[in-house]
Amino acid sequence: MSSSYHSDHEATQRSGVYAILARTFLKEPDSELIRYFQQPEVQTVLRELDCSFGDDFLTAREDVLARGLAVEYARLFLVPPRHIPPYESFFVGSAKTPKEVFEPALQDKASVEVQDFYRDHGICFAKDSTLFPDHIGIELEALHLMCAGESRAAEANDPDRARQYRCLAGKFLAEHPGRWVFTFCDRILEIAEDPFYRVVAQLTKAFLETEMKELAPCSV
Repeated sequence: MSSSYHSDHEATQRSGVYAILARTFLKEPDSELIRYFQQPEVQTVLRELDCSFGDDFLTAREDVLARGLAVEYARLFLVPPRHIPPYESFFVGSAKTPKEVFEPALQDKASVEVQDFYRDHGICFAKDSTLFPDHIGIELEALHLMCAGESRAAEANDPDRARQYRCLAGKFLAEHPGRWVFTFCDRILEIAEDPFYRVVAQLTKAFLETEMKELAPCSV
């Protein structure tokens, strides 16, 4: 295994981060997700990144937190007209070059391209979803699965297969989340009222920035 290849332990960690980020965007937080972010080790990481959900997040009752975050989730991502549609096609639309005209529309060209990517590379999700394939949570879940595949291949002592998964993740990041998620997160930072989603947006931006730099030299 070459010195440039990262260990399966690192791939497993990356897979876990993608899974948590995906979960935060797929639906409103429940008690399990709240307890995850309340863990001392997670709070330590947040402090190191100068991020905080606020004191109430650690002291308020879970059911109270869950209700408040459900309202914020709906306000941010579900309820028109001021919500932020969490879909690549809304932010990218049919425009892939500066000369193309951008017309934001759900289930547009980007949605089809993402669906084709999943199909062409055998990315299968555990459960059928009513969400469009270019939803941010689905795209992050796909990256979670790619990293998990990299980890399994490394554990099986198959560095070539592991590298294929790693390069596939880099390709997907560049062609899809990397085109729109940073703008999406900036919009969250502008209008979020609860610190929970501001922190999630900051974490998502920071993690994807690192991933894109790490995986950029890789090619399938």
